[in-house]
Amino acid sequence: MSGNLYDQLVAKISNILAFSIALDESTDISSTAQLVIFVRGVDENFNVVEELLAMISMKDTATGQDILDGVEMAIENVGLDWKKLESVTTDGAPAMRGRIKGFLALLRKKLNRPDLPGIHCFPHQENLIAKPFAFKDVMDVVVKTVNYIRSHGLNHRQFKELLRDLEEEFSDIPYHTEVRFLSKGKVCHRFFPSP
Repeated sequence: MSGNLYDQLVAKISNILAFSIALDESTDISSTAQLVIFVRGVDENFNVVEELLAMISMKDTATGQDILDGVEMAIENVGLDWKKLESVTTDGAPAMRGRIKGFLALLRKKLNRPDLPGIHCFPHQENLIAKPFAFKDVMDVVVKTVNYIRSHGLNHRQFKELLRDLEEEFSDIPYHTEVRFLSKGKVCHRFFPSP
């Protein structure tokens, strides 16, 4: 059955005009590094193929060269043309994105394509966003803008008229001061309304 599935994958991939790969390397419960390779491509009829291409156990090390060797083997086993590769999605690990010995750097060098796009994968982008950041940098701009509009009568009247002309949900923006810190949420909600 697995042979049949693999043959179906090869058949789907053989008609791809352009493709991208996404890689993730993590350690399983037995402390073995597992490299997972996904392929996404499009054929001449704009049918999108998105499949798990391979899962490779990295027995020894998981360096950029080891990952490149695994990816080369997986790509060549299904007969994909490297010239059709459009982008690579990885996490931010040094083995993946290192400037000299990372997988992406080695792949760009191998393909002689220094401009090959390397994208930071979405789950890892969410993790980056969740990390603490200086909320003060955002709030300073928002508060300064809101207070400028509210503290000058003419600006405030013109801003209210603008909101009325645009038929916005809100007809005004709340005034923010550091003393009334509970107003911070209200100000942000008006400045960046939720969908």
